[in-house]
Amino acid sequence: MPQLRVLLVDDSSTDRLLAHEAFAEQAAPVNLTLCESGAEALAYMHRHHGHLSDVLLLDINMSGMTGLEVLVEMKNSPELAHIPVVMLTTSQAQTDVEAAYTLQATPTS
Repeated sequence: MPQLRVLLVDDSSTDRLLAHEAFAEQAAPVNLTLCESGAEALAYMHRHHGHLSDVLLLDINMSGMTGLEVLVEMKNSPELAHIPVVMLTTSQAQTDVEAAYTLQATPTS
């Protein structure tokens, strides 16, 4: 079975560490790449367009480029638009959720 390739984008070093530890404990191997900013993630994806992630875990509220801004850039890029995106947030604002779905984040149930 091929390794799942996950790209996590979060400006919190604590959240990146927790995610790294959680994925390391999984029985199935996961190739986890960590980026600390939206700009870094977009640059990474454009550099590795032949070996893109299977899923992107993207924090909505980051300093600099927000997760929603990253999502807009991805959906406007033919090379990146197909990647499923799961938005992460601690926000209680319904507008954040609505904006993510409007920008075509992958719905979860």
